[in-house]
Amino acid sequence: MDIVPGGRPLDGLLVVALEQAVAAPFATRHLADLGARVIKIERPGRGDFARDYDSAAGDGFSSWFVWLNRSKESVVLDLKTGPGRQALDALIARADVFVCNLAPAAIRRLALEPGQLVASHPRLVACQLSGYGEDGPYAGRKAYDLLVQAEAGVLAVTGSQGAPAKAGISVADIAGGMYAYSGILSALLQRERTGRGGTVKVSLFDALAEWMSNPLQLARLTGKAPERTGARHATILPYGGYLTADGDEVMLAVQNEPEWARLCGDVLGVPDMLDGRFAGNQRRMDHREEVERRLAAAVARLSTGDLLDRLERAGLPYASAKSVQEVVDHPQLASRWTPVTAGDRSIDVLPPPVRHGGFDPVLGPVPAHGRDTEAVLAEFAPGGLRAARPDDAQPIAAVHVATWQDAYAGLLPDDFLAGLDVGEWAERWRGRLAAVAEGMFTLVFEAGGQIRGFVSGGPSRDESPGGEVYAIYLDPGWQGRGAGRSLLAAATRLLADAGYAGASLWVLAGNRSTRGFYESQGWHCDGTEMPWTLPDGSSVPEVRYVRTLP
Repeated sequence: MDIVPGGRPLDGLLVVALEQAVAAPFATRHLADLGARVIKIERPGRGDFARDYDSAAGDGFSSWFVWLNRSKESVVLDLKTGPGRQALDALIARADVFVCNLAPAAIRRLALEPGQLVASHPRLVACQLSGYGEDGPYAGRKAYDLLVQAEAGVLAVTGSQGAPAKAGISVADIAGGMYAYSGILSALLQRERTGRGGTVKVSLFDALAEWMSNPLQLARLTGKAPERTGARHATILPYGGYLTADGDEVMLAVQNEPEWARLCGDVLGVPDMLDGRFAGNQRRMDHREEVERRLAAAVARLSTGDLLDRLERAGLPYASAKSVQEVVDHPQLASRWTPVTAGDRSIDVLPPPVRHGGFDPVLGPVPAHGRDTEAVLAEFAPGGLRAARPDDAQPIAAVHVATWQDAYAGLLPDDFLAGLDVGEWAERWRGRLAAVAEGMFTLVFEAGGQIRGFVSGGPSRDESPGGEVYAIYLDPGWQGRGAGRSLLAAATRLLADAGYAGASLWVLAGNRSTRGFYESQGWHCDGTEMPWTLPDGSSVPEVRYVRTLP
């Protein structure tokens, strides 16, 4: 991983996620929002079963799935087969982060326990989410959201006296996912300091027990738990909904004595409630029935418009109880809904709630089941890369010329591109490969028995210290299929292994697509520009991209 000035914090980070349902996908989607490349491993058949919770965005695109899985790549692997497991191992070997929320028994059976993985891959951050943890009497239990809410006491404090209720959203899954997300980020920060990865383990039960906060701590300290109070607060008064003369429910909340004084005196016109009997929250709680009755009567005398106008003038907090559809149309969200692609249709999603001043989040497509399998396996398949040999000169030259004529069309003169000769470039490459200069390398990418791309590099050729990626070219037919990322990653690993702390490369200033590719892989432009002189004496500007090496 490289932290890129001006880029997204996790650009260049590779996350491999063997995930399903809600908790783990929620964590990894937040990593994708920050620029990480997330490869989601799905089972054959229907894949992640959350795809079929409903069909709101089409077959295989439930409302749950599109919320949790934008900006990811979907790869189908059968881990019960040798090739499927080998492919997963190859992905993990290159990953910065591995996330898994299979059952603990399945994780042990697959030998994917975080400690084992980190022992084999010391820079890896390995995260495991489970229902109740790896040990203890509940370790083997299945842990769906409702069940964890029940065990963690959420039902004991939610609902009314005679009717316990679960939270209307998946709070156990969301809590577990958020703690996994923050745990992964802290482990990555620690890796930047120590050079070593580590394990991150989160149980949904522990996460929700933490969210039980005051009720749990109060019971621990006093032996008395708060009662269920519906939309009211168990220990703060007033804090809940009151009906106006129009029959509308308005939510009021008072946190301190100045607010209480303005509510009674300026808004509701009941100054007699400011006597000593109701001074302070504890006294109001001691007289809860009377306080609630008198407040309800005072609110019921006012129209909704009059009450809201008084609350605004008094600077007091309030809210209206909105329906879900009203929240969809809420004025605060009007500018936040953003279109993304899910299958063959466009849908609107909300970006993450954290707004950073220096970058925008990634809001990419929601992948169809297995959409990226072929490209990812081609990129990560063992043996796809090897050192170039002199007899590779002809196919390397063919890729070289084809790439220039495709990528530089409109950027370089047409007669220059048309005059490029494969035979001439083959002779140049044959000479370079027959007598490789010290510290230099050329790797080729093979697929289907043919060379589809290559990368070369070595010591920096300009005044900057460090290594340099001299050239990376890919057959136009293989653009966008992952091979370019594989070549670039291999080159940076070779430069790091050679002891370089940083690397550079040069790109035509006008080649926006190539510049975007490098930026997505953790490189950034340092502002240095240099003219590239063509045979006819004309020149085009190049800009330098740099990155630190792990």
